[in-house]
Amino acid sequence: ERLKQSRWTTGTSQKGANFPHFGENAKIDPSRAKDKLKINQEKQSKLTDAYLENLLGEDVYREKITSLRHEEESLKKLLAGYELREIERERSEGYINRVKDFLDEHDDSKERIDFATKKELARLLFKNIKIAPAIGGSLPPKRISFSLFAPFNFLFSETERKLQCQKNQKVTKICQKKSTSGPSAVK
Repeated sequence: ERLKQSRWTTGTSQKGANFPHFGENAKIDPSRAKDKLKINQEKQSKLTDAYLENLLGEDVYREKITSLRHEEESLKKLLAGYELREIERERSEGYINRVKDFLDEHDDSKERIDFATKKELARLLFKNIKIAPAIGGSLPPKRISFSLFAPFNFLFSETERKLQCQKNQKVTKICQKKSTSGPSAVK
């Protein structure tokens, strides 16, 4: 019962398990960002028209259009982030419900896990799994890729990072320290 309350469901709480954080931009309303984007595109259009009518010099045009385009790109990224965040929020709510259902139905007294339970566990661990087909009989170096749900993704990446650090430490211990300097031939 403690496991049900503490690990799985609290690691994937509805308060934003793996939602991207936008810092100050999180306070901006998406409709306001859309309005800003529309105004920005109108400014770009007017600026281009003024340049084509020879009302602006090329250097002034390039300077202003560059800043407007950078602002446009950042607004587009912000809006795309909001859309992804909303999709993740909807998926997360469904995921939380699936986890709760699984934990409610799970019998701790079972010694062996049946195939259906293993399959459901895999669905709760993995967000998606992609298997690349073999090309021309040869296997690509990274044939299987996957992504895990929030708490498991963090645990997996941390474990992977620690293993890489340990591997790097072993390599540095194996390398013998040799002096690169030697007797000089100068007389």
